Amino acid sequence: MTKAEVIYGKVQTLTDSAQAAVLRVVELLSDSDPSSPLEQKFHELAGRRRQETRYYSFSRQRALHPAYQQIIGLGWPVVPLLLRELRSQPERWFWALQAITGERPAIGAETIPAAAEAWLRWGRQHELTPDAGS
Repeated sequence: MTKAEVIYGKVQTLTDSAQAAVLRVVELLSDSDPSSPLEQKFHELAGRRRQETRYYSFSRQRALHPAYQQIIGLGWPVVPLLLRELRSQPERWFWALQAITGERPAIGAETIPAAAEAWLRWGRQHELTPDAGS
């Protein structure tokens, strides 16, 4: 078990408000500088995945792409970045968000925009987006 998995397990035992506070700190640490190494790595991987999977017809093929899997491997610090991407272009980041967070707020959504809105609402509720609380 990695350190990140141990920490994640401990965070899951906290109350919802404590989890939200921890996630907010993670967001602030990972999202404060647009030129941070994490954000640069994320955009590099996302761009490569987009370019190399643009002709894939199945979501599963896109999600299994090595760059997509590397984004998942970056863990919780990329959740705010994924949510920001989801807001600007409702791309298929749902698998990554679910894999990282263990949450499924878009169950029952019938369209990509509806699923994106469900995830964005979840992000606001957990104070992971700049417009949290609105």
